[in-house]
This record gives sequence, structure tokens and C-alpha cells, in this order.
Amino acid sequence: MNAVIGLGHLLEQTPLTADQREFLNKIQFAGRSLLSIVNNVLDLSKIEAGEMALDREAFDLPELVRDISQMLAPQAASKGIELNVRMASDLPRRAVGDVARLRQILTNLLSNSIKFTATGHVELRVSCVEQGPERLRIRFEVADTGIGIEAAALERLFTPFTQADASTTRRFGGTGLGLSIVRRFVELMGGEIGISSTVGLRRAIYVCSSLVHARYTGLSRDPVGPKMCAKATHHHRGTSMQLKRAGSQPSTKGPAEFFTGTVRIDPLNVAPEPARVSCASVTFEPGARSAWHTHPLGQTLIVTAGCGWTQCAGEPIVEIRAGDVIWCPPGHKHWHGATSTTAMTHIAIQESLNGKNVDWLEKVTDEEYLAGARQSS
Repeated sequence: MNAVIGLGHLLEQTPLTADQREFLNKIQFAGRSLLSIVNNVLDLSKIEAGEMALDREAFDLPELVRDISQMLAPQAASKGIELNVRMASDLPRRAVGDVARLRQILTNLLSNSIKFTATGHVELRVSCVEQGPERLRIRFEVADTGIGIEAAALERLFTPFTQADASTTRRFGGTGLGLSIVRRFVELMGGEIGISSTVGLRRAIYVCSSLVHARYTGLSRDPVGPKMCAKATHHHRGTSMQLKRAGSQPSTKGPAEFFTGTVRIDPLNVAPEPARVSCASVTFEPGARSAWHTHPLGQTLIVTAGCGWTQCAGEPIVEIRAGDVIWCPPGHKHWHGATSTTAMTHIAIQESLNGKNVDWLEKVTDEEYLAGARQSS
């Protein structure tokens, strides 16, 4: 699968027709999805065979939480929901444990909550429930305003290849492996996991994980190496620049609720508080476009490739090309996307107001969209 995905990346750098690029995007998306499933099955097999070993390394706990929230913020923003993080003031900064598995646990829980939440918010709360010389017990709680789960389905939620019901699989996809693996990782780390939920109302899932204070071990400093040194230079204490390497953030598919056609979203950055700006690179295949929407503090679009259309409500459709910069004022109803024959990529930059940077409205009809083709002819 890595070879297929790698060759797909190389193919993406070559000249392609619009149809070929659309087919390639579908291959890449399917490849990443299948690789995720394969990795989940391998993890589950290793755990059940007793071959899963945990690593021990020192890491910055608040920084880990911030990194995960920034990585997933574009996914939440694309659905028009808030992703909030609350960390207790007494949370230890340095800890020792398997940071890769902890990252996998939190990413899975937050991604699930975002996927099953259509409106409202997803919130991650982090607190320390026990501090001692031998161990830390950290509680991570993910709460959302999503669809909720029936009480009868809660018991089987952590069973492999099981979801709340068949309609969940049809509507949202997935294999039902994620939470099963999460539970096993949590138990391997000496922790516990639980969930409370009501259909149509709030859902909350918590993890209590056992870690160790870095100051009580011989691992009080980060491992030496180029990657870790660069991370320390650019992140510690919030006084220096932050560096995100190209390819370090996964692409996502534009949600069907807010986009028509094939759309790929590549997150670029979500600035940490007190800043409130976020940006992403969005690629529309021919015929693809956003729904009508507004931004509370406006939006800047920078077209980086191809040719597209954009329109403010009550105004003519405007053709936009690579190099163009578009400013959409606060509260102005508008849409943007590719032309009917040419793909288009732009960087979208917007700010949040009260944790929200977009309000999604109705979809752009084919008649509204094709008015652009009639104007161009």
C-alpha cells in the first residue's frame, strides 16, 4: 500500500487531464483509507498475540495536545463546528510514556467525535487526577454534541468490527476497529476507558492513562536527533516559530454536506491562541464547488493553480485564475469552486469568532453553478 500511495504521489506531479486527476484523487483517498484499515488490523493482531510492546520516552504533554488539536481543527472547521481544548492549570508539562500510542488514542477519539457531530462542538478536556513519585494519572475526556448512542449499544461499542448499528456504517463509513484498538492500547498503558451517551444528545468518552513524571526518570530530556531538535527549537514556551513539514498533515475529503463534487482539503495551519487565523489548501476537481456560506470575520482566497469561479449572492459569477487574490467581506454570502472544465486550487485564510470561522448554508444548485459556463461562452 505504501508503494501504491508513493507512486500515486509521483504520478500527481506529472501533467494529467482533469479526468485523470479526478481518478488519481480517488485512488489516493482509497489507498490511504485501506492503509489505515491494514494498520488497524495489524495492531489488533499484535495486541491479541501479546506482541505489542510500549515505548518509553519523555514528551511535552500540553504540546502533544495542542499538536493534535491543530491537526484536526481544519476537519472540524470544514463542517462548521468548534473544536475546543481545555487543559487544567496543574497539568504536568513533562511526562514519560508511549507518546505515539497516546497520540493515536486521542486522534482516533477526536476524529470520531468530529465525524459524528453535524452541529455544535467537540471538546477535549485534559486534567491530572493523580500525581505521585511513581506515576501520573491523566484524564482525557472527549465530549461532543453529536448523534449520540443508545444505551443498549454502548456495551458492544468496543467490540472489533462493530458499530452502534448498521445505519451508522452506511451513513458514516468505518470498520468499527478504531475504538476496539483504543481500548486495548489504554489497557496496555494501565489505564481505563468509558463512555456515556444519549441518542440525539451529548456524548462523552473518557480515558484515564498512566504515565510517569519525567523528573522521576532518567528521560528528562528529549532524545537527541534532527527531528526532535527542530521541534524543541520551534515550539518550546511559545516564543519561537512553529514549523510544520510538508506532508506531515493528512489530506481530507471535502464533506458532502458542504461541497458538491470531488474536493480535497490539505490543512496548512491553525494558529494557537490568542491568534485565531487558520488556513488550508483546497483543490476542486472540474464541476466541484462549495455550498453557499459566510465567514464571521471574512475570508481571503489565494488561487495557486487552475481556473475557477466564485460568486457573492446577488452578483455575477467571477472567473478566478492562478495568482488572483480574493477578499470576501464578513457576513457576505458566497461560494467558490472549479469551472466546469478545469480544476482549481486555492489557499483559504480565515479567522474565528467565538470559536467559529464559517456558517454553512444551502448547496449551490446546478442551475446557479452553470450560469458561470453561460457567462464564459
